[in-house]
Order: sequence, then C-alpha cells, then structure tokens
Amino acid sequence: MDQVMYALLVLAVIFRYTLINSCFEWIRNIYVIDLVIFYLRTLQLFLIEKQLGPKLIMIRRMVGSI
Repeated sequence: MDQVMYALLVLAVIFRYTLINSCFEWIRNIYVIDLVIFYLRTLQLFLIEKQLGPKLIMIRRMVGSI
C-alpha cells in the first residue's frame, strides 16, 4: 500500500509539471486517490494505539450503520 501511495504521488507531481493545462482534472483525481490511501494508512497506524484504537472502531461502526 505504501509503494502504491508513493508511486501515485510521484506520478501526479510529474504529470503536474509536464502536462498541459487541460489535464488538471486527471491530476487532481490522482491526488485525491493518493490522499485517501494516505488517510487509510494513517488510520491503520492509529488502530494500534491503546487510547485511539477503540474510539476509531466505535466511530467506524457508527458511520457504517447510517
């Protein structure tokens, strides 16, 4: 997951500075996918934490029931 995240970030930065202005929507989508992967990876790290882990599990269950 980390390698995909870093590869998408490098790809987005390369596209950002090499492509013309009409492709910015694609580049933004790549940034968004990369950001979602980053957030998921960060949440995985916090699930190990003694204090935050149970709270994240409760929040996930509350949001999942909506």
